[in-house]
Amino acid sequence: MSVSAKKWRMFTDVNLGVFDADYNGSALYGVGASVGYQYKKCFFGGGTEVSMAGQDPNIPFFAHIRYDFFSSNPKAFTFWLSYKAGYHIPMADYGSVYVNMSLGLRKMIKENLGLNIGLS
Repeated sequence: MSVSAKKWRMFTDVNLGVFDADYNGSALYGVGASVGYQYKKCFFGGGTEVSMAGQDPNIPFFAHIRYDFFSSNPKAFTFWLSYKAGYHIPMADYGSVYVNMSLGLRKMIKENLGLNIGLS
């Protein structure tokens, strides 16, 4: 089955990065999930994640839109663009708007399992 078929999908994200402005070089790490519907090359869904930035845990809830640029061959590498927007609930302070844009590359391992690497 092609990656571009109509179907329900779930993305599980593991994040690792570095902040240098607000968190003095502290690591950012977390795990999250998005659930939604894939229609042709577009994914529409929503999700949440739990992440740590410095010593403050954060919990954003977001709508998630993702576009796959090439999907004719599900076993080939595919570039994608992702946009998440919602509300960010830090556990130690007040909440704020959450926006995350990502550009990445996916390699399908099996029909329903792929490895995604992206830059946010």
